[in-house]
Amino acid sequence: MNALRRRSYLGFEVTAEGPDDAPRWIVSEIDVGSPAAEAGLLLGDEVTSLAGTRLESLAALRRRAATLGPGERAELSLRRGSTLLSLALEPSPMPPEPLKTGRVVLDEVPWAAPGLGTIRLRAIWTIPEGAGPNGVGPHPAVWILPGAAWISQETPLDTWDPTYQLVEALTAAGLATLRVDRSGLGDSEGPPCTDLDLEQELSMWETARAAFLASPQVSRGRHFIYGRSLGGILAPLVAQDQPFAGIAVWGTTAGGWHEASLASAAYQYRLRGVRGAELEHILERIAALQSLVYLEGLTPAEAYARAPELADVMPEAFRGELVHDRTARFFQQLAHMDVAAAWSRVRCPVLAVHAEYDTLTQAEDLQRIVELCGGGGRFVELAGVDHFMHARQSLEEAVRVPWGGEFDPEAARLLKDFFLERIS
Repeated sequence: MNALRRRSYLGFEVTAEGPDDAPRWIVSEIDVGSPAAEAGLLLGDEVTSLAGTRLESLAALRRRAATLGPGERAELSLRRGSTLLSLALEPSPMPPEPLKTGRVVLDEVPWAAPGLGTIRLRAIWTIPEGAGPNGVGPHPAVWILPGAAWISQETPLDTWDPTYQLVEALTAAGLATLRVDRSGLGDSEGPPCTDLDLEQELSMWETARAAFLASPQVSRGRHFIYGRSLGGILAPLVAQDQPFAGIAVWGTTAGGWHEASLASAAYQYRLRGVRGAELEHILERIAALQSLVYLEGLTPAEAYARAPELADVMPEAFRGELVHDRTARFFQQLAHMDVAAAWSRVRCPVLAVHAEYDTLTQAEDLQRIVELCGGGGRFVELAGVDHFMHARQSLEEAVRVPWGGEFDPEAARLLKDFFLERIS
């Protein structure tokens, strides 16, 4: 079988402008020397289609780009002012991450996907400096689970990304790391992960776990799991009774998804100054919608049809068949998953981190994990950092700037020290 194909690199980004139901996709960034730059694309151009596929969403653009092979010419249709143009793009292979502290090894994990056949998932290893020929270990290693952003974990063009910064720090400390891209993301084959439910995703992570534990890169007894946000919910579910040396989680919860989502919504509204009867009314409506979708199993469209008075409740997150841009089945199954019970079965050391300026989770969410886990746990409140590991000066700043900014090196130091303490 041929090696898993490297995805194509086009070298431009678009931003939606105009009404939500009919946005215009405007070129907002072009990488110097990229295929897009070579083809003559300009900032401010309005992209209308790529390789014959009309551009209806950013996800659609990424899906179509992923089907293009390096060197395969593709027509990019656009509007420049009042002029309609067509440019010929010739994609190149996506470059690897420019790791400064080791080397990147691209591998693949064959997943026997229920009802879908064998799907090859991209595995991204980072190997510390001084490792043996061809990256052969074994090394102490950290498997990094993804959160709830349905994008590739590999960020060769976005080295400011907090996960990439964490990978750099862990690799510099002598730890190998593994990230596995979900189905349909990055180089991974298969349908879009947004079409998969939780049972299918857990099957995917069970396969990735087996590959992690069996890899010659990994030193048995010195292997760890790290998960932030949704990744922290997945961590105890995929750890099961495997002998991990430790689990670190950040900004997550052990509560049921319905209850945890409602608590998070209440916290976010309070941060914005909503109080009293107004807050109670808002939360009652959110709870009613979530109950219909998460607990009764309706799609958002069905829920709004049954209770039209809720049509203005979180329409950006609950749309048609989707919740948070993923099939509603995923979150319905998650709402019925006993995450607390999974934590109670964990028998390894656990580090549960709450960021001082996290606007999604609260300290008690992480403290409860420590109380539940049977292998001993430690709770840490890390000052001056947000949910995504950005340095922040205040909760107000974290609310105002939810994403982007400077990575806080203390976040990496805390996690690195937890892992290193258990391999010395």
